[in-house]
Amino acid sequence: MSYRFSDPVGAATTARLQLPPDEQLLWAAYNRFAYYYDVDGLDPLGERKKNAVLRGLRAVGGVAGDFASEMLGETDSSSNTPPPAGVFIVGARKEGLATDVLAALGEPGKNLECLWALTARRLVLFGRPPTPEPVSLGKTLFGVGKGLARAVTGNSRKTYGAHTEGQPVVIEQREVVAEVPRARIAGVAPAQRRRKPCLRLSFVDGSGLELLLPVEDPAVFEWMAR
Repeated sequence: MSYRFSDPVGAATTARLQLPPDEQLLWAAYNRFAYYYDVDGLDPLGERKKNAVLRGLRAVGGVAGDFASEMLGETDSSSNTPPPAGVFIVGARKEGLATDVLAALGEPGKNLECLWALTARRLVLFGRPPTPEPVSLGKTLFGVGKGLARAVTGNSRKTYGAHTEGQPVVIEQREVVAEVPRARIAGVAPAQRRRKPCLRLSFVDGSGLELLLPVEDPAVFEWMAR
């Protein structure tokens, strides 16, 4: 796998630095995704089904017909196409730990982003902290002036994304958005959804999450489940 200087620091390194020193990290993964429901009686957005087109959710691996392909990123994109699915909520009902975890990030069917981490103690979802206030025009001009001065004096440094030549790499700060203690996690196992490998996280209340990642190798999910 190639690595560019502009790439962000890896998920495991970022997660490790957000955790207490004595908390064992098992794995971590960045994920940009939308989540949907695969629950009998509900449409993919978690609402009661209103027409027969969406029947048989489970029979087709989570969704119905073309909508299934669209959510798994298998059709051409358009303004009316729902974002590709990265996570499915599964179980006998809508309410539960799985819904609580993802609702802390945002609504179903919306583009979301987080850092997932499984430790010996818990499942953690890290989000980005709130965006800081915009910098005033005066400070912006001052910063530009300093940059020009460095260029003139030959002290300018190359930048690679968030990183600067000769400076420590930038470790993105994250904050815990949701977590589930290991005592409430019933199982972690490799699974498959519409021929795509995924990781199934099952909770003690009967709800669960099926996590898809931009990885096609089932061995990756088998390793994550160990």
